[in-house]
Amino acid sequence: YFLSLSSDKALPELIEVAGSPFSLPNPQPVHSIGEATLMQEKAIRVVAIDELFNRFENNAITRAQLENGINRISESSLKQYAARRLADLK
Repeated sequence: YFLSLSSDKALPELIEVAGSPFSLPNPQPVHSIGEATLMQEKAIRVVAIDELFNRFENNAITRAQLENGINRISESSLKQYAARRLADLK
């Protein structure tokens, strides 16, 4: 939630959050603290990705800036999520 309140000057930090690696190896054992931690971290990254798209849709960032942010995402499921959202824009 707080990621969506940041100013337009916080774009590099938003991209950094969206593309940062998880703190634990993925996957973790089912129903473990590690799995819960990874899901929390993934949710934070999804919020950052959604905020990048929101800023693009509100003309706060360019398509090139959006694509740059997406290209920095290393985790495959998050990259696929962002790619689907980008395809929906076309």
